[in-house]
Amino acid sequence: MATQPLERELLGLLGGDEKARIVARYCGFDGLGGTTLQTVGAEFGITSERVRQIVGEVVRRRGNGPVPAPTLLKAIAFIAQRTPGVAEDIEGNMQSAGLSSRRFRAEGIIRAAELFGTAAPFLVTETQRARLIHFFSPASLDTIVRVAHRTIERWGVASLDTVSAEVRKVAPEAADNRLIRDVLTNAGDIHWLDPLSEWFWLPSVSRNPLVRRIRKILSVANPMCVAEFRAAVTRDSRLHDYSPPPAVLQELCRQLPGLRASAEYIEADPRIQPREVLGELEAAIVDILAEQGGTMRRAELAAECRKRGLNRSSFYSALTHSPVIAFYPGGLLGLVGVSPALGPPQCPPTRQRSKYLHSTARAHTIRLRKWME
Repeated sequence: MATQPLERELLGLLGGDEKARIVARYCGFDGLGGTTLQTVGAEFGITSERVRQIVGEVVRRRGNGPVPAPTLLKAIAFIAQRTPGVAEDIEGNMQSAGLSSRRFRAEGIIRAAELFGTAAPFLVTETQRARLIHFFSPASLDTIVRVAHRTIERWGVASLDTVSAEVRKVAPEAADNRLIRDVLTNAGDIHWLDPLSEWFWLPSVSRNPLVRRIRKILSVANPMCVAEFRAAVTRDSRLHDYSPPPAVLQELCRQLPGLRASAEYIEADPRIQPREVLGELEAAIVDILAEQGGTMRRAELAAECRKRGLNRSSFYSALTHSPVIAFYPGGLLGLVGVSPALGPPQCPPTRQRSKYLHSTARAHTIRLRKWME
C-alpha cells in the first residue's frame, strides 16, 4: 500500500539526521506516541531545554504549508475508514497492511498531520481500559457514560438501543451503537448479559431498582421458578414497557453475588432475610399474609392493615408496585410463590373508567355518527 513505512517517511520529512530523530521521538513520529522533553533528553543524553530548542529549530526549518506525505495520507484514510474503534486494533491492522513497520500509535499521526499541513479527522481518547479512536468530542463520550449510568439507575439493566435513543436526544453525533459499545466496554465496570453484547448492567451503580426487586422476591420465595420469578419482577406497571428478555434476567441473577440461576429456578444462598430488603410497609403486609397462610381476600387484608395503623394510600401503592405481593384467582391476594395449587398469579386489576366518562364518550360517539349520516 505504501512505498515506505510511515516512520521512515516522517523521519525523512524532518531531515533524517540526529535532530530529526529527537523531534520524532518527542512528537511520536517513531510510532511510540510521543513523550516528554525530560524523557527525550534522558534518552539522548541532553537537557530538556536543549530538546525544546531542537524541536523549535526543526519545525522552523520545515517551514509552513503542506508537505507531500503519501504514506501519512494513506494512514489517515486507513484509520478514518475504521473509526470509531479501539485504537490498539486499528493500529495493529495498519501495521498488517504495511503502512508502518511497527504498531504506530494514532496520537503521532494526529500530530504529524498538524505539522505537515494536512488534517486527521479523528481524535484519540484514553479510557480506563483502552484507547478509543473516534470522530467526536470527549464531551460526547462523557455523555454516553452518563446516559448509561442514568439508564441503569432507572431500570437496572439497559440495552444499546435504549442508550443510543437517549444519547440521540442530547448528543446526536454520538448515537452510534458500535461507538457506544466500545466506550462502555472500555470505560469501567460494564458487565454484558447476552452473547451479542446488547444488554448490560453496571455493578458500580448502587441504586439498582431491578437488583432490589430481585432480592425482595427471593427474600419471600426461595427458590422460585423462572416463569413466576420473571412475572414478579416485571409486575410493576412501570416495567411493562421495559422488560428484559428471560435469558438476560437469568444471566443477571448468575452475576449477582449470592444468587444461583438454572434453566428452571432462581435461588439465593445464603437466604435473604425479609427485614434486610423490604420496606416497613411491605414487611408488615408480608407478616400479615404469612400469619394467614400466605393468602387473604383484598378487603380482609385492607381491614387488617388499617387495624395495625398502616397508611391507606401506601397500602394500595404497595399492592400495585410491590414484587412480593401477587393477585391469585378467586380474588385472593398473597405472597409470591405461596402455592402452585392456587394457579399462576394474575395481573393486578386495572382501575375502571368512571361511568360518567364512559357515558359521555358513548354520547359523543352517537352524536358524531348522526352528524356523519
